[in-house]
Amino acid sequence: MSTATWAGAQTGSGAARVPKAKVTRAAVPRLRTDGVSPEARRQAAAILEVLAGVRTPSEVAAQLAVSLTRYYIIEVGAGGGLRPAAAGARADPGE
Repeated sequence: MSTATWAGAQTGSGAARVPKAKVTRAAVPRLRTDGVSPEARRQAAAILEVLAGVRTPSEVAAQLAVSLTRYYIIEVGAGGGLRPAAAGARADPGE
């Protein structure tokens, strides 16, 4: 059995400190919100809550005052923008 320990496992005043990497503003992607309506933001937040399992589609449809069918249409449309964003690509390459 090895007696070696990593720096973070030591305790007390003799513990070696490992500097944490600083995250600069340039490394954090900015979410573009210019030109996005408040209604679109509400819809996006509601869809993400459903995808995360926090709420049901029926609850969100009622909150958005749309039918369940219309909610699913909105969700499919939003999914078109989420998949390229998750892959690191632009939703609209023409931008």
